[in-house]
Amino acid sequence: MESSPASRSVARTSLNAAISVLGLSAQQFAGFVITLLAAGFLSAAEYGVYTLAVVFVELVVMFAYTGFFHFVINSEAADDTVLPTMFWVMVGIGTVGGVLMIVCAGPVATFFDAPNLAPVLLFFGLMQPFASGISWASAYLTRSGLMRRYFLILIATNICALIAGGALLVFWQSLYALVVYRAVRLIIGLVLFGLAVPHLPRFRFDVPLFVRAWRYAVGLYGARILTFLSTFGADLVLAYVFTTAESGLYRFANRLALSTVDIIAQPLRHFSLKAFGHAARRNQPLTPVFCSFWSGMILFIGGSALTVGMFGSAVTGTFYQPEYLAAIRAIHAVLAIGSILPVADFDGGVDLDVFEGAVAVVVDPGFDHAASLGAIGGGLRVRTNQ
Repeated sequence: MESSPASRSVARTSLNAAISVLGLSAQQFAGFVITLLAAGFLSAAEYGVYTLAVVFVELVVMFAYTGFFHFVINSEAADDTVLPTMFWVMVGIGTVGGVLMIVCAGPVATFFDAPNLAPVLLFFGLMQPFASGISWASAYLTRSGLMRRYFLILIATNICALIAGGALLVFWQSLYALVVYRAVRLIIGLVLFGLAVPHLPRFRFDVPLFVRAWRYAVGLYGARILTFLSTFGADLVLAYVFTTAESGLYRFANRLALSTVDIIAQPLRHFSLKAFGHAARRNQPLTPVFCSFWSGMILFIGGSALTVGMFGSAVTGTFYQPEYLAAIRAIHAVLAIGSILPVADFDGGVDLDVFEGAVAVVVDPGFDHAASLGAIGGGLRVRTNQ
């Protein structure tokens, strides 16, 4: 018996939704696993050197991505004008940033008293122009509405890179195994995105369009720089005031805690936007949708946070070097904050008494976890049924 068009449409929509969830979660999952493997094989100081170098990579990515990426997606200019122009702009920013990383590698390593930082910055600097090309290709696919293709590439890139990076760390327990991991991910991404974009960029540059894009981007740089400092400022301060070991412990705690949250939060955010749009287009009440996603986000994020909070110390002491036990309190603190922020972003304002028990559970490993979880669940049930 042949399926009806409606059932085929539902199946197609479900498949696309599953692919989007996997695509959005793949990078977080891959980074989460690589962090665990790196902490198992490398010292905190070596891991700190790698994460400190990544801070400078993220700075270059921020300048290439902010504004120009969104301009590619939102611009009403013709494709044959906006796409090649923005390609050369984004690759140009990546090239300039990469050159600065190479030139400043020695002085930056001296400033942080981390000799191993210089060669890592050198290798990462060489990668930046190509990474900017991938950012452009991502914007191109988004502008073209080829989201399924985009998410499939994210899944393939991160899974293949994870397998390669895990094997490298197991057989070559070195800081440079992580450098090669990023290079492998970059090469795979270049190949797949290069094959996926409908047309490769041409040698065309529209100056008036660039001026418009620049004005668009400059308006966003201030907020993005503040966001960058709030995200990575602690890494820089810890590496300068103390050593890369403290910086590495902080980033280990931060990545472990926030990945635990983001693996749940990102897909839920994506689906909530779709559900709100669907309800709004049909003039349906938004309150049931809001309550469903709000309670679901708290429940799943809270469950993940509680799991890490309860078993983090035991797992870290069993599988990692003793120096990583110093990161446990930081993991609890970041989990407490990270569990609230996604819901605050979703809600636009958080009723903090809902989280009072959850924060206490995460921060204090000696808390009565079962009783607190039951109380939080009861409170959520009452609130979402109001």
